Amino acid sequence: MILGFLFLPHFLEALDGREGFFAKKGGVSLVRNRDLRPTAKANPTIQQAFERFQKYNRLKNLSQGSLDFYAAKGRSFFRFLGDTEQPITTITEETVEDYIFYMKDQQLHDTTINTNLRMVRAFLYWCMEKGYLEQFSIKLVRADDPIKEPYTTDELQKLLKEPDCKTCSFAEYRNWVIVNFLLGTGCRASTLLNLQIGAIMTLPPEGFV
Repeated sequence: MILGFLFLPHFLEALDGREGFFAKKGGVSLVRNRDLRPTAKANPTIQQAFERFQKYNRLKNLSQGSLDFYAAKGRSFFRFLGDTEQPITTITEETVEDYIFYMKDQQLHDTTINTNLRMVRAFLYWCMEKGYLEQFSIKLVRADDPIKEPYTTDELQKLLKEPDCKTCSFAEYRNWVIVNFLLGTGCRASTLLNLQIGAIMTLPPEGFV
């Protein structure tokens, strides 16, 4: 009990920030200046970093289609790398350049190359933000796609004209419904593929999705 009373003044001095028994020891504060932040973890492997990246994407509530896109394009990049158990720090700007030449050697179209690069850029930029990689720029390749000639008014009218249900095939009527649905809603093809009957409200005179 007596030792407790003797110890109490020093403890109060430490809480007040004055030099006391616990305030400083060897010139280093043991109370106020203590760094409680977690120590930095070792750099993860490429596979571990990508799993954390996908976890981050799920926390952002990205659609399943976007998650699948990153997963598919990630597999393409990882096939090029070969070993995904090596540290993420082994990926450099030269690695990305080599990946571009690798895709060009496979005679992939520039648009396809850029699609793959967008995933790589999103993943590696996230790694840079996390401090796993040094900063470097990832640029898309120049793609000179020819301008496609749009449909004429007459062609659009033919595409949108309702077929005769008594004489047309199921495929013809189905395609007409698909074209008009996409035109009327502006939704993605993946949304159309996953559309359920329960998502359609049949209110006269028109239905609503």
